[in-house]
Parts: sequence; structure tokens; C-alpha cells
Amino acid sequence: MILTINNEDYHTFDVALSDEQRGTLISMIDDEILNNHDKTVSLYQTYADLHITYMTDWKFFLERMEKYMHSINPHAIIDKCWANVSTVNNDYGMHKHTTPYTLVYYLQNKYPEYGTNIDNQCILPAIENTCMIMNGQIPHSIVNMPKEVAEINKRYSIVINYNV
Repeated sequence: MILTINNEDYHTFDVALSDEQRGTLISMIDDEILNNHDKTVSLYQTYADLHITYMTDWKFFLERMEKYMHSINPHAIIDKCWANVSTVNNDYGMHKHTTPYTLVYYLQNKYPEYGTNIDNQCILPAIENTCMIMNGQIPHSIVNMPKEVAEINKRYSIVINYNV
């Protein structure tokens, strides 16, 4: 599906990874957050080299994301890949990336209304087991959940920046 907002396209794909595949991703992300998270960025964010670190273990995931990305631009290549875990004490802020494409895979999220804030103009829902591809240079942020929601909804997302 393609949604156009302010002349910018937002492509959404139903990823449909199995529960076992999603469990593999969550387990490895939890390990990264516990033992190796990036302390220079938001709390509960991994380093941006997961596509290298887990090249073999995540092959099923990375190849599927590449398929979606190449349906938009066949020349796109991965620049960075990291994961975010949203929980009670997060405070993600508005930001933008330097790359022309950013893919967000919503790995786990019970409440889609806590999705991606686009330039403080609208919120795109974070539907579990889907991905969204957008222009990474547009200001955006994870929608921070209220404490009562975050306590019962640990939200996992994986982000991939693509260059051309």
C-alpha cells in the first residue's frame, strides 16, 4: 500500500514473518540491548551494524526487507541497521536521517496507534509484522507510549537506512 502525505510516499508491506522468525529477532535484540547497546543514542537502541553482526542469522529478514526496498528502488543498498525497544522510560525525539530511504519493521507492538510520528503532522500506525519505507530525511520519531501502556507493551522495531 502507498500513502502519500505532503507529496511524499510511504510504502507499507505485510511482512508476515513466522512467530519463530520473530522470536529469533527479539531474542537477539534483547541480547544486544542487555550486553551491547549503544550508549550514545536513545535508551534501548542497538548499534547500527546489525546487518553485519547478524548477516547469517538474519538472512531471512534482511533478504525480505531488500525485496521490498528493491520494489521501490532496485539500486538501494543497506547503509545501517539497528533496533529500538520502546518501554516505560523511553524518550524518543523528532529526528531525520541522511539517507533517501528508511525502512521501519514493526516487529512487536500491541497498540498500532503508538507508531511513527511524521513531522508532528500525523502518526502512521505501527502494525505488528509490517514494514514502512519512507524518505529518511523527513523529520519523524517513534511515538512514546504513556507509562501505563508501555508497562504492558514492549514495542520492538528494526530500522534500516538505505543509500542509492
